Order: sequence, then C-alpha cells, then structure tokens
Amino acid sequence: METGKYIINDYLDELSSKAAVPGGGGVAALSAALGASLASMVCSLTIGKEKYKEYEAEVIEIKQQALELQESFLKFADDDAHAFLPLSKAYSMPRKTDEEKAARSQVMQQALIAAAEVPFNLIKTCTATIEMYEALLTKGSTLAISDVAVGAEMIITAASSALLNVYINTKLFADKQSAAEMNQTAEGLVKEIKERLGNVIEQVKIKVKGS
Repeated sequence: METGKYIINDYLDELSSKAAVPGGGGVAALSAALGASLASMVCSLTIGKEKYKEYEAEVIEIKQQALELQESFLKFADDDAHAFLPLSKAYSMPRKTDEEKAARSQVMQQALIAAAEVPFNLIKTCTATIEMYEALLTKGSTLAISDVAVGAEMIITAASSALLNVYINTKLFADKQSAAEMNQTAEGLVKEIKERLGNVIEQVKIKVKGS
C-alpha cells in the first residue's frame, strides 16, 4: 500500500474494515506526518513576513526539514504494513512436527524483529521534530501559534502509539535481552519527546489562553 496516494475517505474506510492493514502502526506514522505538515504550515505562514525577517533563513530551513520528515513518516506507514504481512503469514505456518515448529519459530522471530524495528525507528525519527517545534514556538508566526501545539501533540501521540507497537512485538522476542534493550531505548526517547514537546504545548497554552 502507498499511504500517500490514499483519498482520506478511502483510507478511513480501509482502516475501519477488517483488513489486516492499515492498523495502529500506520495511524501512528500518519499522526507524525500530520504533525510535520503542521510545522511546515506554520513556516509557510511565517516566511515573507517583515515581522519575522530576522528568522526567515532559519524558518525556510525548518520548512524543508518538516517536508522531508513528512515524507519519511508516510514511508513508515507503508513500512508498517509491509512488516506486518510476513508476521501474519508466520502465525499461520504449520507446527505439527518439531521441524515445522522450528521453521515457524525462526520465521516468526525474524518477522517480529522487522515488525518492531518500524515503530522503534519511527520513535527515533520523531525526536528530529523536537528542536523544530522549540524553534517555531518563538520564531513562527503568532497567528499560527496554536498550530505549533497541535503539531507537537500529534508527534507525542505518534511516539506514544509507536511505543505500544514496539511492546507488542518485543514481548514475543526469544532474545529477552534484545527485547529489554529495545524497550528501554524506546521508552527513553518517548520520555524526552513528551517532556520537551509537552513544554512547548504548555507555553503555547499560556500564550493563547491569556488571563
């Protein structure tokens, strides 16, 4: 599947059906893509404005980064779908004999590792948005300040959701040390994302809520 080519209603229809993909992993990646798109929008509303002229070069760079991240996040949505299919096939492999059980286990472990790496890498990529949003908090157009917070919320949602998809795969790893290490690293990254982007969101709340 190519998530970027879906008409939104078609995507939602497919998502709400009993089809194997898209699922939660794809939605997590799409959430991140939406967050990156909002960052790009804030940049577009800032570039060319005399009030923000001193920041223009930096904001142009942020916009380019946001667009690149948007494409990366959409690719993660497709990668998630591609990683799930081998895993679903592994579950249906025969396991009557010891040989069949061994073959199934080997295929299953390879598929689980591949399936876990997609959300794990999505989380790592989400960290690339942190400085971008921190910069837009003060250098983006105040007319779009609420969109900075909404975009940050989408990134937090994406990372938190991706962590669940890491867990669902690592819990079945035969190599428990590798599972624990991946979980620990992912948790640390998500914690940083939540703390730093959460701070961005709180600062936006102060600005938009007023007294």
